[in-house]
Amino acid sequence: MCKLLSKYGKVHAAWLGDNRLKTNTLTSFSGIILNLVPVIMLFLETFHADKDELVDVTRCYKLMHTGVGIMNNGSEVAPRFATKLQELLTEFHTLFALISPSIKLKLHHMRHVI
Repeated sequence: MCKLLSKYGKVHAAWLGDNRLKTNTLTSFSGIILNLVPVIMLFLETFHADKDELVDVTRCYKLMHTGVGIMNNGSEVAPRFATKLQELLTEFHTLFALISPSIKLKLHHMRHVI
């Protein structure tokens, strides 16, 4: 089961339309992006979980999915998981750098959130 943020309701194809999906980026509102995270995770787990070439990509995405899920619990619950969020972010950053060495992530602002 995948529960999306209620404001946006059902998934719309326009969320991944040509005007938003570019070669290296997806431009959209944060709420839509947050709704796409579990949808893409379900896709990866359902259709690509057994693909050797995507094991690290799926693991990296799952780390992000888990962190976003924790933060979606709100300001009352999420701070209880600050240590776990730091661990997830560190592992995500390390794995992302391994998968995409030519892309330099700028995650320093995430440390301030945690």
